[in-house]
Formats: sequence, structure tokens, C-alpha cells
Amino acid sequence: NTVAFTATINNVTGIYLIDTSGANRRLLHSGDAIGATWSPDSKWVAFSQNGKLYKQQATGDSLIQLTSTSLDIRPAWSRDGRTLAFVRTGLGIYALNLKTDSATAVFLGGDYPTWHPDGVEIVALVNEGSFSGQLTYGVYAVRYDTNLVRSLYSFSSGGVAGFLSVSASGNDLLFSLNPPNDYVEVWKSSVTTQLAIVLTSDGGDYPAWSPDGSKIVYMRATLGDGGLWIMNADGSGKRRLTSP
Repeated sequence: NTVAFTATINNVTGIYLIDTSGANRRLLHSGDAIGATWSPDSKWVAFSQNGKLYKQQATGDSLIQLTSTSLDIRPAWSRDGRTLAFVRTGLGIYALNLKTDSATAVFLGGDYPTWHPDGVEIVALVNEGSFSGQLTYGVYAVRYDTNLVRSLYSFSSGGVAGFLSVSASGNDLLFSLNPPNDYVEVWKSSVTTQLAIVLTSDGGDYPAWSPDGSKIVYMRATLGDGGLWIMNADGSGKRRLTSP
């Protein structure tokens, strides 16, 4: 029950850990590191720093560099712990085999990779262009072993969407949506019904599911806040984890 997040606290920027009770905040890794993702056994945290992927034990030991380009961001750990999906900037989504250290292209043009609970599909958000002032987005699931693609969800918005993730059941999608001239908010959509609801009303960004899908952690984007918050999957029970 620990959250990994990027912050600058007392002038120290890095990846921090905090218990979901809001207690026991500690620095895991100092530096300009972003995009923390947990291994399924909770022993490792992977992240991007200066366009390179790293993993580090949650104890703070054993920092290991995984890639050597200056283009790699947004890692997402597979549910079997063997693969990292990530964005290679300007190229699309790749999959890194952690045993062989080989990276292969999976989906050109996709962004914000996240793993479907079936364990073999990487789910990606695709900006498919604009029409009449609206941005059109598609959410696709891609088998990383065969590159077979299927569509899960699509929507149009006047705002910019990001930070997609899939619930443990595979039935719900989570993302942030930043409309023009207003606060970015956290949205949840159903793959089955294709209906979407907004879960925050006073600013929400960088949402992520808990492993069991019962909780959502996010940054409260209200002016003057910027703290880490947690809520139930239906948007109820919002409470603060960190100070602004």
C-alpha cells in the first residue's frame, strides 16, 4: 500500500514513496526522474530520467539502467514482471524484454501505454487529429507479441487527454482531460457501455489505479494545491496524501 510519485520537496526533486495512509514519506531516488511504475511484486520501481529507463529496488538499493537512448519515457510494467512498455519519443510504443534487454516496436504513434489485465495486450491512447475544433482520440489494445490491434474506446473533446490507465478488471479506463480555459479533471469511462463520467470537480491530473482497481491516486490541480490525493474508484472518499 505504497504510492510512488515525482515531486520537489524541500528543494529536492526526485521520486518519493508514501504509504496510502499519508504517512512515512521518503525519498527513493533524487534527480529529474518521472513516470514511476511498480513491478507486480512491489520490489522494484521503474522510471525515466533524461530519456533513459531505470529500475530501482523500493528499498533504494540497486539502481539499474535499462535503456541508453535519450527518448524513452512513460514506462509501464507488465503484469508478469517480464516486460516494460514505454514511449520512445517521436516513434511510438515499444516493449522492453527485461531478460534479454531487447526493445521492439509495438505501436507507432501511440502514447501513455498501460497493460490490459489479460497480460498480453498493451493499451494505448492515440490522438487521431482534430475536426471542427474537437480533438478525436482512440484507445487501442495491441498484442505485443503479434501486434494485433483492437479498438476499445473513442471520444472527441475540446481538451487534451492524457495519462491513460486500465482498471484491474479491464472494464474501465482512467484518463485526464484538460479543457480550454479550465482545470484539468480526472475522467473514467466504461469499455462496455462507452459512457464516461468526470470524477473530480476541482482539478485532477496524473491519475493512476491501485492494483486491485478499488482506489485512484491523482494530483489535485487546483491553483495553490498540487498535492497528491486518493479517492475511491467511483470518485467518493477523496482525501489528501501530501501537502501542496
